[in-house]
Amino acid sequence: ILLAIGAVLSTRGARFQYVYLALGSVAVVETLYGFLQYLNVDPFKWVNPYNRIIGTLGNPNFMSATLGFTGAAMVGVALNRKLHMSWRIAGTFLAVSEFLLALASESVQGPISFGGGVAVILGVYIWGRKPKSPLFFTYSAAVSAVLVVVLLGVARIGPLAEKLYQYTLNVRTQYWRAALRMMAESPLTGVGVDSFGENYRLVRNAETFKVVGPEVFTNAAHSVPLQLGATAGIPVLVLYVGLQLFVMYRVWVMFKRETDHRMSIAGIVGAWVAFQAQSLISIDQIGVGVWGWILSGCLIGGSYAIVSEEPVTKKKARAQQKSKVSVVSLLVTFGFIVGVAVDWKVGYSPDLAVRTAIAIPFDANNAQSVAYRTNALLAAIDTAPKDITYQSLIIQEVAKMPGTAVQTEKIARDLANTFPDSWDAQNLAATILEAVGKPSDAIKYREKQFPLDPANWVPKNSLAIDLEKLAQIAQAKVIYQQVVDAAPKSPEGLAAADALKRLK
Repeated sequence: ILLAIGAVLSTRGARFQYVYLALGSVAVVETLYGFLQYLNVDPFKWVNPYNRIIGTLGNPNFMSATLGFTGAAMVGVALNRKLHMSWRIAGTFLAVSEFLLALASESVQGPISFGGGVAVILGVYIWGRKPKSPLFFTYSAAVSAVLVVVLLGVARIGPLAEKLYQYTLNVRTQYWRAALRMMAESPLTGVGVDSFGENYRLVRNAETFKVVGPEVFTNAAHSVPLQLGATAGIPVLVLYVGLQLFVMYRVWVMFKRETDHRMSIAGIVGAWVAFQAQSLISIDQIGVGVWGWILSGCLIGGSYAIVSEEPVTKKKARAQQKSKVSVVSLLVTFGFIVGVAVDWKVGYSPDLAVRTAIAIPFDANNAQSVAYRTNALLAAIDTAPKDITYQSLIIQEVAKMPGTAVQTEKIARDLANTFPDSWDAQNLAATILEAVGKPSDAIKYREKQFPLDPANWVPKNSLAIDLEKLAQIAQAKVIYQQVVDAAPKSPEGLAAADALKRLK
């Protein structure tokens, strides 16, 4: 929001020079680095299970999206006849390079968002040359038809189905359905900011498991608007959509008033459209997400700054520039200080403590070495007392240390009791107790998992196994039957069916 406000205050006129400079810089850096990754000469050895073209974003989808909206902006540069030819050639080269790299990333986000942005830019270009001409209306009809074919292809329908369809779309559809259920259950406030993951298991159902297994988990709706609606409530979603509609209105005002720099406007609008297209099917990853706010702010600020310009003296112009720089610098500095202060306490410090403890080597035959690493791991737990992810990771590391069974069991129980609404905490405690031969103690944690993930049959199967070990055969058979009814063809369902035959 601070970035958007800064963009509104600092954008003057419809040329958007500094915005293009920023977008172009990102385009150059990501393209050069992306081609290094494509050629498999990346100097950094990332632990990357995806396509190797991830740029600096950590994921090919985010990289592809960034290439898509920055590439669209470069098309605007290439078609802008008011720019020097060298800039137009550079824009053309960058746009083509980014599009090819996005294709090589094997993520459809970039090519599709790029196409959407470029379609808008070309439409403005044709309109500027011959407004209301048959060519413009023919182009508009063709673009609409292509859009329909592309959307059908993404949904695995029509001639482009095999080219555009990706299995992840089916998975994302389940995440979107979960977001809609959260909105239905908590329409005014949502389930809580950044709490999608804590509620995902509560709302998924048997329909979800037809597409993905119970082990697949997510902490995001993979759609920026749906994420806002699910976690912050419908009023916030309405505000967000209202902001986008307001941007569209200001763009219309800008095009109506400004005739000399329409292509400069079109390039930024194309980038904004490309960003919005990918945001509908992607998470709000910060390296990508900031651009939605920056571009929106620039378009709003630019639209208010294109009114008839009055002659300004050099002295007055310098004073205005200093004022703008001061305001924007103040906002950036404030955001930076707050961000560092907060992250140092809740992010960087515990992360460093955990990573340092886990990285300590040890010799299983050296009691002093084992004790040193164990104590470091236990101390790291205290740095993040409310972070289930870190604590679970540390407990699993403590469990690897010789002679720590009692400590591991205690901290696992403490974790489960501290986080009674965490499915992962209950699962970890139950798993550890089962591993040390205490099925009777594990049962209560297994039972706590059921209301936290009602449709998941895996913990039920583990409960049935615990009951069988305790010779509670009648209860075990009831649970085994529930597993078979829920997922007869799953590994757990097949094992449960065998167990029922054995227990007859």
